[in-house]
Amino acid sequence: MQEESTALGIPCLTLRENTERPVTVTEGTNRLVGKNRERILSEGLRIIGGERPPGRIPEYWDGFAAQRIVQALLANKKEIKNFYRSVRERELCQKAASRA
Repeated sequence: MQEESTALGIPCLTLRENTERPVTVTEGTNRLVGKNRERILSEGLRIIGGERPPGRIPEYWDGFAAQRIVQALLANKKEIKNFYRSVRERELCQKAASRA
């Protein structure tokens, strides 16, 4: 919910002391308000009153992650192929050793 609200520019109040998505607080529309009833109400009323966190969509939240991943894989395909070849060889050696 924190990520979606940031991407959509919708204010979000997280009723916890921390978040696994800190970028939604530093760059997004999310505010950590904890469990304190007064703080939750206060922050909620601020948003209802039109005071919204400035928020912006973080740098790489542009919908092109898959394309960047493919580009990185293609740019490094030789190294990736060599890595998997060595893993496969190691697995074959371990299987052979366990049979002996």
